[in-house]
Amino acid sequence: VDALNNFVEERGLIGQITTPLYKSNTVLFDLISILSNKENDKITSAINTIKNTQFGKSEDGKKVVEHLSKMNEGEKITIEKLGKGVRAQVGIKSTGEVVYIKISQDIPESAIPGRLVHEGTHIINHEKGIPSSLDDEKIAFQNAYSVDKELKSPIQDMPSDEELEERYSDLNWLKKEEK
Repeated sequence: VDALNNFVEERGLIGQITTPLYKSNTVLFDLISILSNKENDKITSAINTIKNTQFGKSEDGKKVVEHLSKMNEGEKITIEKLGKGVRAQVGIKSTGEVVYIKISQDIPESAIPGRLVHEGTHIINHEKGIPSSLDDEKIAFQNAYSVDKELKSPIQDMPSDEELEERYSDLNWLKKEEK
């Protein structure tokens, strides 16, 4: 009961659930539902925000929003603890199936739309036949930057070609093969 009290208090849910009900499994499931809906609300809000940006109104933007909406409905987008310096990740199987998008819980909520655009761009690039490459990263950063700039996000990151090559040195072999 103490652990549950702390859990509720840390998340500002005091007053939403009464103490005598803590012992009920139903309340625990309700509590988990409330928390997951809070994260889902952030993602849904971010997707709706993207829709209203210049990028969101573009052809590629509409495709990104469509993918993100479907993934969100399928609960394939989560906000969670990621590795140091990692803002977001997308998981795409070799078959092309998009498995997940993970957004770092350490970034400000106002930066979520840009991260979703970045990862969503990888999805549509994959569909267009653009392989994971420095060009793919550049397009993803450009799209995210346009959204971040328009929304005045605290994260406005548009690395130079040299910075991209340094950050994504594991993709350099792809660029060399293309030449």
